[in-house]
Amino acid sequence: MIYIELTKNEMVQQLLQDDFANWTYEGASGLIDFLLEIFGDETNWEFDRIALRCEYHEYESKEDFHNDYGDCGDIDNRIVASCSNGHVIVYQG
Repeated sequence: MIYIELTKNEMVQQLLQDDFANWTYEGASGLIDFLLEIFGDETNWEFDRIALRCEYHEYESKEDFHNDYGDCGDIDNRIVASCSNGHVIVYQG
């Protein structure tokens, strides 16, 4: 198996190039910051943009999430990143 070390910017660009996801730059960057905080810079982990698309979603606001899913529990426990553009990244896995 071949492993390639990606920089944060390369991971963000990979997310933005996913034709089936609707990440903004701020959302993709926020998600990668969250993942780097969880896994750290020293840990080897597999970057899978398809899995990330399936497990995380960017919403314009908390209210936007509620419009899609109604009241399905405490959204604050599902938000993994708040972006500078006001969007939130929600874990849906």
